[in-house]
Amino acid sequence: TILLAEQTVDGEVTGRVRNSAGQSKVLSMRAVREGDTVYYLATTPVDPPDELRISLRVRPGDAQGEPYTLRFTQSFYEPE
Repeated sequence: TILLAEQTVDGEVTGRVRNSAGQSKVLSMRAVREGDTVYYLATTPVDPPDELRISLRVRPGDAQGEPYTLRFTQSFYEPE
């Protein structure tokens, strides 16, 4: 039997974003609390059409060892 429990934990989130022109920027993350939930948010300018490559390093507050790394791409298009 596997028991899964969802709980919010504080942590440390850092990140970088790179656009399709190769320009890279450190993301300034901020924690936003809503009830028992915490979100880590950052903003960055985008000039469509563009594709942003985002890399995040996440270390939950209670974790030991290396942080988790998340990488994803988000495409932005001109409005029709």
